[in-house]
Amino acid sequence: MTQSTVRRYLKDPASYDPSSFPRPMPESPEPPESPCVGVCTMDDEGHCIGCFRTLDEIAQWGTLSPEEQWRVVEELPARDPQANSGS
Repeated sequence: MTQSTVRRYLKDPASYDPSSFPRPMPESPEPPESPCVGVCTMDDEGHCIGCFRTLDEIAQWGTLSPEEQWRVVEELPARDPQANSGS
C-alpha cells in the first residue's frame, strides 16, 4: 500500500512573522516556544528557511537550557534574509 506524503506544519507558515522575535526573556526563564514552523529546508548559508536555525541548533534544541534557547531565538531575526535584504 502506498501512502501519499502529506506535509503537515506545526504552525501555519503563512502566519509566521519573524519580526515578532525576539520575544523578551522573562525574569525567571521559561523555555521559549520552538520557532519551528515545519518548513525544514536548509539554505546555502546553513539556516532553515522556515525558522532560521542551524542544523546543530535544531538537533540540540531539546537539550539546550532555557537561557541557551532564548539566545538562539534572539539571534533569529538577524538571519532572516527578507528582513535584511533592504527591499
